[in-house]
Amino acid sequence: MLLQLDTLSGFFAHGFDDVIDVRSPAEFAEDHVPGAISLPVLDNEERARVGTIYKQESRFGARKIGAALVIRNIARHLETELADRPARWRPMVYCWRGGQRSGTFTWLLREVGWRAEQVDGGYRTYRRLVAAMLHDTPLPFRFVVLAGMTCTAKTALLEELGREGMQVLDLEGLARHRGSVFGGHADPQPAQKMFESRIARALCALDPARPVVVEAESSKIGDCLVPPRLWERMCEAPRVEVTADLEQRSDFFLTAYEDLVADPDGFCATLDKLVRLQGHERVEAWQGLVRQGAFRQVAAELMRDHYDPRYARSEARHGNVPAEALHLASLAPAGLRAAAQQRLGARTALGHLRQRHVLGGGEFRQQVVELVDEADLRAARGGALALAAAVHRHPAQPDLALIGAVEQARDVQQRRFPGPRGRHQRHHLAGIHGQRGLVQHGDLAGRAGGVDAGDVLELQDLVTHSAAHPQGSSAPRGGRERS
Repeated sequence: MLLQLDTLSGFFAHGFDDVIDVRSPAEFAEDHVPGAISLPVLDNEERARVGTIYKQESRFGARKIGAALVIRNIARHLETELADRPARWRPMVYCWRGGQRSGTFTWLLREVGWRAEQVDGGYRTYRRLVAAMLHDTPLPFRFVVLAGMTCTAKTALLEELGREGMQVLDLEGLARHRGSVFGGHADPQPAQKMFESRIARALCALDPARPVVVEAESSKIGDCLVPPRLWERMCEAPRVEVTADLEQRSDFFLTAYEDLVADPDGFCATLDKLVRLQGHERVEAWQGLVRQGAFRQVAAELMRDHYDPRYARSEARHGNVPAEALHLASLAPAGLRAAAQQRLGARTALGHLRQRHVLGGGEFRQQVVELVDEADLRAARGGALALAAAVHRHPAQPDLALIGAVEQARDVQQRRFPGPRGRHQRHHLAGIHGQRGLVQHGDLAGRAGGVDAGDVLELQDLVTHSAAHPQGSSAPRGGRERS
């Protein structure tokens, strides 16, 4: 009886000891179920030979030659790769469509005594599920996009967020490319189908109820296209603009592109690709600096004269307006770790809450926005983590945590604005609290984890940006210029 798998989680969390792909090495290289091992029953040349005989000479002759080759190859796998498998070993086997190749392999494994299962529909079933997820069906995830100019350490910051327990999707890591003309790695990029398999596996491991942080990208990372449904979500997502001083970015270049620094000739060859955009004279000047070992100066000039202007034009062309800005004083690991722990985690969580519209209706949000003027919005930011944590603890009652912060903010407003303006704002706060019919502040403070006035100020800042610059557009949004 064939194994029926109708979800991607069935392929990724299958419970078998091994997943065996018996297709040819070329088919396996293009794409395979993540984690599968390649034990081909026909290699590339043998498959081509049998196929040619099947089409041009005789189906019977092709089957006879193919059977001999398949049995011979399976015997070799039993004597080598599978020689150490125990009696209780339980593999899952697939080929292109769940036909003769996987059927023969599974039958012989069962004859040995192993509990092998053959996937109904084979790789074709798996690929259809991946395509449905990334091309056909809207993704259920809510993304927050890390945007910013070249060498603002966005990828490194993404890694720090992941280490801090936030959900992240590292598209450049999955594509094996850093997203620019200098972005290639020593090992080649995956094929498009393999890139999509990696994305699908990464997404299936995430919780749709929690935000997912992703770095802003062009729709094409090297040779890999961002799948349409993922690109759609990225274009709709709130953006956090990461900034850093040019000096810090130039220093970071030496670490992020240490492969170029170690290979001046390769660096110069890559710079040749910019002649069309920057002209021979400027590119030759950069190449001269590379040969002199002035890598920091080259990095600063590349960003100032090439990448930064192109990024600014792209952002203006696509109408990208960040929901938040995050300036990094240091791009060293300790500085990125501090940013991940203390600042961006709260902002990402709150941005996700805003995107989900769980903070009440538009009228209520507007009332909250009016409480404090623009100068005061920037005055206190430290308590946002507490509010984010409180709302995550009570996802069904997010307004309780918010109103708790508003209630606490009343006393702050009274001290800050003792005159008529203060009386008006205190009355406005009380009106909001009464309209919502919520519990008394004393009960709420304990449940919300000690939310303070800084929380509501941070939240107002985010809501203000969102109201002034609504997210989501039918136009694609360029995360970066590829060159």
